[in-house]
Amino acid sequence: MAAAARPGLRALASSAPSAAEAGYAGPVTAPVPAGSACAVVAIVLPGDARFIGYRYEALDGWGGGDCVADQPCTVGESRWLGHPTIERGERTVIWATFANASRDRARRARLTAYFRPGASWRAP
Repeated sequence: MAAAARPGLRALASSAPSAAEAGYAGPVTAPVPAGSACAVVAIVLPGDARFIGYRYEALDGWGGGDCVADQPCTVGESRWLGHPTIERGERTVIWATFANASRDRARRARLTAYFRPGASWRAP
């Protein structure tokens, strides 16, 4: 899954953002249906943002919690595969792969990126 997604994410990082894409987005939550093998979760930041850290989480209908790369998440039967990959270019793309091994529980994978805004950032 990650190998198939990487060329597209690398191209996204190298492309210039449109005017509609100005600004920063908050945490990204990706639904991962029960029985799904995995999903790629990505966050896009302007190229002048300085990425300083991340947080992994997994959530389902019974709760949620933090996750550590390559270890089972606290909700069980799920994990993030390695640390995030960072693609830099006209913008910065932070992405990672989340695996849901549960056959009967859908999960939400949340990747939060911590960063310092660049000179182009303006308060909303």
